Amino acid sequence: MNEPTPQPDHAGKASERLGQLIATMPASNELAVLAEILIEQMKVVDAQHHVVALIESTDQKLTATVQALREENAQLAKLLTQSRQAFIGEIAAKAADQARRAATADVADELARLRVAVESRDRAVNTKPVVPATGSIAARMGIAFCAGAALIWIVARLAHTLI
Repeated sequence: MNEPTPQPDHAGKASERLGQLIATMPASNELAVLAEILIEQMKVVDAQHHVVALIESTDQKLTATVQALREENAQLAKLLTQSRQAFIGEIAAKAADQARRAATADVADELARLRVAVESRDRAVNTKPVVPATGSIAARMGIAFCAGAALIWIVARLAHTLI
């Protein structure tokens, strides 16, 4: 009972060694029965050592599989984050492009209205010999200048945002 438990590398041969030891002992029925029981017990211990080795091997394989799954999960999360950021960037670029187009269309409409107003004013001035009001023309030219400057500023901002 106080004997040390055999190590796994010796466990496979323990029942064989015990069988050889019993074969050298003097024969008796009780001793033979006792020897057979002891041999069977040693076979069970040998089988338990084998099971422990299989459990450890399986545990190592499962641990490696879990670690590989964790790494794949981390890589997938990273790819999803990158895809989300790219998608948001594309949406922002499309929204900026639409805003730029809308602003360009609005400025073009205003410039067309201003041109029509200036042309109609010119026609009115040409038909009247009265000296045109320089303040009115200056105001319109100022508005046209401001509209052009606003258009240039919007285009520059959108171009800077897209870069």
